[in-house]
Amino acid sequence: MGLFGQLRRAEVRDLGMIDIRVASQGDYVGALVGYSVDVHVTRCYTAGAVAGRDYVGGLAGRHLGQMAHCYSKASVQGSAM
Repeated sequence: MGLFGQLRRAEVRDLGMIDIRVASQGDYVGALVGYSVDVHVTRCYTAGAVAGRDYVGGLAGRHLGQMAHCYSKASVQGSAM
């Protein structure tokens, strides 16, 4: 869950998101993308709050790719045990 739920073989660049609120009871939760494979993320940022169960992140819940010059000021909360 995120702006993009899932991405595969893609490029995301020059994207900023502020005052975000993403909340889920599920896994793979991020402000930008929940789950990504072979994705290049460049010059992106987020600020706000992200909450989920497992694999929760300010930018991506689970990211299998490259990320450069990105940051997040989002608060992150996971509830998995």
